Amino acid sequence: MKKFLAALTFFVFVILPLNAQFRFPKPEFNSGYESPVLPQPQPEADWHQYLAVVLLIAVMLLTGLAVYKWRSRKFQILLILFSLAFFGFYREGCVCAIGSIQNVTASVADSAFPLPLPVLAFFVLPLLVSLFFGRLFCGAACPLGAIQELVILRPVKVPKVLDRVL
Repeated sequence: MKKFLAALTFFVFVILPLNAQFRFPKPEFNSGYESPVLPQPQPEADWHQYLAVVLLIAVMLLTGLAVYKWRSRKFQILLILFSLAFFGFYREGCVCAIGSIQNVTASVADSAFPLPLPVLAFFVLPLLVSLFFGRLFCGAACPLGAIQELVILRPVKVPKVLDRVL
């Protein structure tokens, strides 16, 4: 049953969207409007992108230590501020995990679409970390999650059973 659900999930969320773009023709406009060209990542990544991957690994590792071993909210807040400054403002959103899903899907659908190693890393690393350690990426490394963590006023306790499921 689990294999069937995994195959069904893969089909619904990966295979069907790949063919959806060919279902309808592009609209033709008489007003002079031109469809925007989708930005594509550069095939060769510069050292800034590799630095971003190294810092992503470091932030998720240190956040895991701060949350699970040291139990230090202050250190976690420092990591959140660093992530917001680096990934959010300096890197201007970097390659976020959601954008990397789009890039990976586009490269699967079109072999001419380049998939640099940093983009693949920003796709795989948050998934692996979330699978084993929870929402470390969303709470500390992701700029949007970092803002949410900073503005939370009163955390809500949920039952342990519900927390494990979520």
